[in-house]
Amino acid sequence: MPVSCAPDERAPQVDTAFVRWQQWRAERDRSLQEPYGWLSPVALHWLDDTPRRFPETPGTWSATAGAVTLSATAADGLTRDGEPVVGESRIVDASRPWTVADRRIELMRHNIGWAVRVRDPQSPTRLGFTGVPTYDFDPAWQLDGTFVPFDAPRDTTVLAVVAGLAHPATALGTVRCVVASHPVELLAFAGGPNLVVLFTDATSGVSTNAGSRALVIPAPVGSTDVVVDFNRATNPPAAFTAFATCPLAPPENRLPFAVTAGERRPR
Repeated sequence: MPVSCAPDERAPQVDTAFVRWQQWRAERDRSLQEPYGWLSPVALHWLDDTPRRFPETPGTWSATAGAVTLSATAADGLTRDGEPVVGESRIVDASRPWTVADRRIELMRHNIGWAVRVRDPQSPTRLGFTGVPTYDFDPAWQLDGTFVPFDAPRDTTVLAVVAGLAHPATALGTVRCVVASHPVELLAFAGGPNLVVLFTDATSGVSTNAGSRALVIPAPVGSTDVVVDFNRATNPPAAFTAFATCPLAPPENRLPFAVTAGERRPR
């Protein structure tokens, strides 16, 4: 039998959810503004087999399918692991960045090749950041859902904001819920201990990011029940910088109606 509550009985629950959302929002903004977070990139350069020098990226860089070649002089000021980088290096390890002054240079390898990205704490985007614009918190967008796991995880790829680039991903199952009176089934990917859902909706490219937004949903333990909280829908890094390679929402997660909750388009 349904249980009814008077408005004053419900208010403390709503207030608690709102306070938790405010705390989460403050932490979200703080993490974005880390010195080398996603507000700091100032350059992204794709490499080929022709040695090149790039703005804001000391050294001469080139790449083949298997490795990157870096040629640097002492005047370039590059260091890696605290040691000066001088001469020619053949690099197959993309996990360790270089530094020059307070800038950080990182190497990436994707299906379309190698790239270097430069992060600078003095980025105008970071220095001018005042917080991510959002829709107002609305408890109506906290939805009960069900996680339906696949028989086994499925290795797949997801297209990206960069043409031709594809990100590897592991699909774990689907999340079923009712969104704005519409039954939906959202493809969910592995994200550490969580499920990650990338989605678009009728606000995408209008008031929210065009390529996707993301929901991080704690994976259920001992049940299939999940909470799908669109108030916590977040922008990908590509919403803040042109120097990101973020995945796009898969076709299954492109919703034809508006989700007026979560983060709005920041630029």
